[in-house]
Amino acid sequence: FIREAMVTGLDIGPNDEVRGVNTYFGMNFGAKAVVLTTGTFMNGRIWVGRASMAAGRAGEAPSTGLTETLTGLGFETDRLKTGTPARVDSRTVNFAGLEEQPGDEEVRWFSFDPSVHVPRPQMSCYLTHTTAATHSLIRDNLQETPVYGGWVDALGPRWAGVAVLPALLVVWRGHAHATGADRCTCRLLSACRCSCGQHDAGAYVAGASVSRPCFWHAC
Repeated sequence: FIREAMVTGLDIGPNDEVRGVNTYFGMNFGAKAVVLTTGTFMNGRIWVGRASMAAGRAGEAPSTGLTETLTGLGFETDRLKTGTPARVDSRTVNFAGLEEQPGDEEVRWFSFDPSVHVPRPQMSCYLTHTTAATHSLIRDNLQETPVYGGWVDALGPRWAGVAVLPALLVVWRGHAHATGADRCTCRLLSACRCSCGQHDAGAYVAGASVSRPCFWHAC
């Protein structure tokens, strides 16, 4: 069976063997083995410019307690910056001016078991581009972002800050970024499949992955 709960600790036996997990509301589950898929929620924290709060992602709470348990057992922990972009309401997006990118003609599945494959309509991605004005806004306000401002030193697991790095490369190289005439490409998904779903209006703007302050979005 499957139970959902926030695991805060491990039940360790007298011989340092794992006997199960402890949860936030006091319910314990016994087990002969425990697999930790830590993800990004453990003591998670989000940044919007200089403002910060404990959180997971998309309005979800962080996972607390497990990090302290692991460090108490002698494990070393560190932080990664995911750089997840904000979601936008796809009902407010003018798709007429964007370049459509259809899904693969040959559908691929995460599972090798064909009995669990459920065909669904493919969802398109849409391409748009930043401009020289966008790059100028980024370069003039880098000090308002956590990494370039210096109050966050965590490394990202992926090349997430696509909208920032080309803006810096334009200055460094002295000419336009390779993706076009002083512009970089941002991919706009018609709906975020990982968290919003096919029947949700939420859209995931890949390539706009920076912890920019709110006034950037207003611009």
